[in-house]
Amino acid sequence: YGVVVKGEHILAKSVVSSVGAPTTMTRLIPESRRSLVSKYIDIMKDANVASNISLMSMFVGIRDPDGSLTNNLPKSNYWIHSSWDHDKNMEEYCKEDRFTKFPAFFISFSSAKDPDYASRHPGKHVAL
Repeated sequence: YGVVVKGEHILAKSVVSSVGAPTTMTRLIPESRRSLVSKYIDIMKDANVASNISLMSMFVGIRDPDGSLTNNLPKSNYWIHSSWDHDKNMEEYCKEDRFTKFPAFFISFSSAKDPDYASRHPGKHVAL
C-alpha cells in the first residue's frame, strides 16, 4: 500500500489525504494498486456521490489593541444561505458563474469561544 507523490512511491499501511477521496484514489494511489480501491472509485462515479464542489476556509487575524472586541465578538457560529431551500441554493450555484454567488457562508470567531485566548494572545482575534 501507499501513494505516489511527485513520482516517489511512499509505502504505508494507511493513507490519510486531505485532497479528497476521488483525487487520492485516482491520482495518488499507483495504477498498479488501484484495483484495491476500484469498488470505491466506481461508487464515486455516481453523480449522487461524486464530489463536484470545493470548500475554502480563510482564517482572518484581527488586531484589537484596545481590547474593545474582546467581549463583543459573537461566540456562536453563523451559517448564511441565500434561502432555506438548500437544494435550490446548490442548483442556482451550479447554473451561474461560480464566482458571483456562493450557496453558503460559515462565519465563526474561534478566539471569542476560548476563555483563555485573550490572556495568551492579547490584542488579537481570529475569525473563520
